[in-house]
Amino acid sequence: MKHARAGTLDGGPHPAGRERPSRRSRKTRRELVSAAHDVLDQHGLAGLTVKAVTARADVAHGTFYHHFESAEHVLQAAIESSMRDLAEELMRLHSEAEDKAWVVVDSTATTFGMLSNHPALGWMLERPGVVANALRAVLEPYVRQDVTALAASNEVEVGHIDRMASFWPWMMIGALHTSQQSRSARRQQERDLVEAMLRLIGL
Repeated sequence: MKHARAGTLDGGPHPAGRERPSRRSRKTRRELVSAAHDVLDQHGLAGLTVKAVTARADVAHGTFYHHFESAEHVLQAAIESSMRDLAEELMRLHSEAEDKAWVVVDSTATTFGMLSNHPALGWMLERPGVVANALRAVLEPYVRQDVTALAASNEVEVGHIDRMASFWPWMMIGALHTSQQSRSARRQQERDLVEAMLRLIGL
């Protein structure tokens, strides 16, 4: 697999000198990512092929390869898209919450729940570095915002913010690995993860 360049899972910012993608190009790319989501939900990881994605999006193979190098590459973008949707939903749900410690608990548990039920979880766990980068790129700003709010209210020390940023993606991945044993293990790992997250930020 060719690894994504720095910035995002799907290749990151365009190199100097390359033209910024047009509105139509961005729309086509979004449609391919959406098609990958649909194929993954309906047919699982085994059904996620370039042919299936292009058929779903109703675009030519050449158009697909203009945006993505492979089915794995569009899968990476789809995973990042799922995380972005989750972050936006969490921000909407928690925008008025006064108990910022509860926000950390709920966002940690919700993120764990989404990832543990993701149809590509096995694929993700075989590539922990890719998942950690995605968590940092997409969800960390939201998590950092929550912990910063706690620091502003003097509930945690400011120094805990950077410590949280260093460790929480790997804590999430470790919990997901362990949770694959059974449903009861998944529930226990969610509780353990929340507790570990609270300890990490000094609560």
